[in-house]
Amino acid sequence: HQVRFHWVKGHAGNPLNERVDAMAVAAYQTGDLLTDAWYEAHVG
Repeated sequence: HQVRFHWVKGHAGNPLNERVDAMAVAAYQTGDLLTDAWYEAHVG
């Protein structure tokens, strides 16, 4: 297999993507994260 990585600029000024990114960062910084119960039960 050959794997190649190609950098793509994220968000690029898209207002909705920028908002979701800000929400994700805020959740991470405050520790207000949800646990995926199915994933935890089946994958761990």
